[in-house]
Amino acid sequence: MKIVSGNAPFLRSKRTTSQIMMELLIGLAVIFVAAVVYNFTLGVRYGLKTICIMTVAILFTLISDIIAGSLRYNKEKDGKFDEYLWHFIKSNFSVVTAVILALTVPVGTPVYVVIIGSMFATLIVKHTFGGFGSNVFNPAALGRIFLALAFGSQLKPYLAGGETLGGLKAGATVTSQFVADGAKFLTGSLANTNVSFLNLYLGNYSAALGETFTLLILVVGVVLAAREVINWRTPVFLFLTVALSSVFVSLVAKVNMLEYLLVQFGLGGMVFGAIFMFTDPVTSPTSNYGKALIGIIGGLLNVLIRVAGNYPEGTAFSIALVNVVSPMIDRLISGRTFTKLWVPATVSSVMVLCSVGLLTGVSAAKMPKEGPEPPIVIEPFVAYNGTYTSPAPSDYAEGFTTNVQVGLSDAYHIVKIEYDVLANPATYVAQDKIDALINYYTSISVAEFKTLVAPAIDGVTGTTVDGQTGDHIMPGAIYSSKALYEALNDAFSDLEVYSASLEDYPYDSGGYSDEKMLMVVDVYVDGVNDLIKVVDVKEGASTESFAPRWETVREAVLGKYHDLDVATFLSYTNVAELYGEDAALYAGITFTPTRIFNVVQKALEGYGG
Repeated sequence: MKIVSGNAPFLRSKRTTSQIMMELLIGLAVIFVAAVVYNFTLGVRYGLKTICIMTVAILFTLISDIIAGSLRYNKEKDGKFDEYLWHFIKSNFSVVTAVILALTVPVGTPVYVVIIGSMFATLIVKHTFGGFGSNVFNPAALGRIFLALAFGSQLKPYLAGGETLGGLKAGATVTSQFVADGAKFLTGSLANTNVSFLNLYLGNYSAALGETFTLLILVVGVVLAAREVINWRTPVFLFLTVALSSVFVSLVAKVNMLEYLLVQFGLGGMVFGAIFMFTDPVTSPTSNYGKALIGIIGGLLNVLIRVAGNYPEGTAFSIALVNVVSPMIDRLISGRTFTKLWVPATVSSVMVLCSVGLLTGVSAAKMPKEGPEPPIVIEPFVAYNGTYTSPAPSDYAEGFTTNVQVGLSDAYHIVKIEYDVLANPATYVAQDKIDALINYYTSISVAEFKTLVAPAIDGVTGTTVDGQTGDHIMPGAIYSSKALYEALNDAFSDLEVYSASLEDYPYDSGGYSDEKMLMVVDVYVDGVNDLIKVVDVKEGASTESFAPRWETVREAVLGKYHDLDVATFLSYTNVAELYGEDAALYAGITFTPTRIFNVVQKALEGYGG
């Protein structure tokens, strides 16, 4: 009998490591092709830059392999240099690192940053520890972390001049924009990002080159798992941990559970990392139980960093942290045979429950604390003064003079009224009636005030005219009602109001809307000096999805009209003459200023001064 000796494992797969890595590269290539196609839809230079990033990453990873191989070459031991070097490059599979790293950076990343990241990931992270099979950390993940820390401000998802392409706002990534508009992954709404949930999963927005195509990545992941290129346990247990945690976090944050789950899985690189980076056979545990366990730990860390960390996206950091504990997991599990299956099941369940409990507690702590509502104080934008002298209401009372100072908002809505005398004697009218009248006036605009019918007093007898109604008339106190009205009317005597409406197509994230949108404005003009004082957009400033963005620039857009000579404005033939060099401030909402310009022109047609 012949005894054959060898090293474990004794049952080996028929496929070689090279074949497995080739299938993995094919899966990554599918994602890369999708990235190229999407970026070409943004412009030729976007598509070419995408190809350039991938080419540079592969090239300088190869150069790094050549450098490392050359330093390790021993002629006596390794034989011919060219044969040794070729074998060294093939056996380190660094091209996989290059492709993954390239897919984790956005299109605006400078070429020199890609070069530095590729060489850092290959030379420092991989070859410092001995090359493929010996590296402690996933090279692409640690390379991406290095780029985020060293060149974070240069990792832009757009090229020069394209700040608003691909659903962006002021050049932010969708992830950072989402986090900035919400309470750090404690909101389930994408309303302010201008990216729909469908586009979020199809990848129709700008971010890291390969991380946006969530649905496609999942399909590729299923194929790779079925082909046993990756171990399905790691991503499945990671996804389950994230999903279960997200359910409880959404309950704490009081947001829509389904939307929150969709955000957690669709936003950022979690799905990409789970399929292509957490499953790295070198840096993950060797046992199936260990691979499932790092999925649970990775899911916990990913959500924890998102909710409580300083970075908007936690995937790369969670991969690095899991790499640290993987050897410890191997040491604890290696060689053990679990005859009692409930032991690993119990350990896994306890870890999941602890993860859920920790994340729920952290989420509750991170929620904004509710305190007493502060009083609403509105500082007037401008104040006008008026006066009115009332005749004596009766033989038992004397005439009186009412002085008012009325504060207006920047839309010329009445927000504050200060008065001195509304009756003589002052106790003639109950204070609660006066308060109700002031509250009414401070709920309307100057334009609405000018539509009111003046309270009337019989001009012959000086007696009260009965039967008058309206929110601006105090029953049984016509003299006081008229005094306040006339004093306000005197304050607004130089103001003229011109109103107009215009239907046009509003700009929306997907192009021009299929339906026209009505815009209504009131234009306030100082009739003495022929100056536009304020434009009040009463209706139709923006679509619902663009409303938050409109609010951020509303003051700057409408400020262009303040104290603008009417004749000068009417001489403009297009909106660019009004906004000039400041037009760039309104990137992404350019159609709203144009619509305002057109409707104000319509309102002031035929203005004669």
